[in-house]
Amino acid sequence: MLCFASFATVLSLGGGPKATTIELAIYQALSFDYDPARAAMLALIQMLCCLGLVLLSQRLSKAVAIGVSHVRGWRDPDDRLHSRLSDGLLIGAALLLLLRRCWRSSSTGINRNMLDVLAQPALWQALSTSLRIAIAAGLLSVTLTMMLLWSSRELRARQRPLAGQAMELSGMLILAMPGIVLATGFFLLLNNTIGLPESADGIVIFTNALMAIPYALKVLENPMRDIAARYSMLCQSLGIEGFARLRVVELRALRRPLAQALAFACVLSIGDFGVVALFGNEAFRTLPFYLYQQIGAYRSQDGAVTALLLLLLCFLLFTLIEKLPGRDAKTQ
Repeated sequence: MLCFASFATVLSLGGGPKATTIELAIYQALSFDYDPARAAMLALIQMLCCLGLVLLSQRLSKAVAIGVSHVRGWRDPDDRLHSRLSDGLLIGAALLLLLRRCWRSSSTGINRNMLDVLAQPALWQALSTSLRIAIAAGLLSVTLTMMLLWSSRELRARQRPLAGQAMELSGMLILAMPGIVLATGFFLLLNNTIGLPESADGIVIFTNALMAIPYALKVLENPMRDIAARYSMLCQSLGIEGFARLRVVELRALRRPLAQALAFACVLSIGDFGVVALFGNEAFRTLPFYLYQQIGAYRSQDGAVTALLLLLLCFLLFTLIEKLPGRDAKTQ
């Protein structure tokens, strides 16, 4: 799905009309040609293609049994030596490829222009904007995901499993609408009604929060089901419900999964470029947008420094958020 909806790489590297993806064509239709009708048609085509991929992935995926996420030392009963070896080789090859690119970014980022780039106010303004949007989008995404899963869980408890499954599927269907498609929808809606806002913060935060819901949903889905299976009867007998249950039971038991979901959502948001590409300008730019401007101006040395800073920021943000619950935090 992420490969099919690739936008930043294609836009940065170019390649001519033969290498144009649907998302890039949407961006061109709005930013250069200003053809909303063509952009809407392309967005519909992109959404239908992604919807097919989402439904295929849902059909091929296998649900984890309730309680598995809380069992220490759990092992797949189909585990075999050759399976572990093949998995280890594939994971090792992927890590080598990833570490090589990280090392390349780090080595090229430390160059003679580094101090000059770090002294530019525009860089720190972009960093501040990225952090503000990432944290706000992450918190909103986790909140919306918990509301979605809580509603689904209550529907299942009331013997309405199809409605609960449809509720969860609605969160996964966001994958069928890439960021550029959502941004296009907001662009057309606002442009035809109240007009585009002066600040794009709200649109970017809301769109990034929606885009992170499927990933947060996968992190929180099984832990929230486990908590319902373990504590629902006890909460009913003690009369604990609503916000009291959220505070006393859910937030305490979900500290680590919530931190992981928040970390994923924040990092996905801070590295997003598709939404900002439509609304970004000199007064509103994130680190990915600033990096794109540097690459577009053939300032590769400056861009390498910005890329290194973005890489370090993602690593630090993910690590710090994931460590928030503390070492002893665990789902019980």
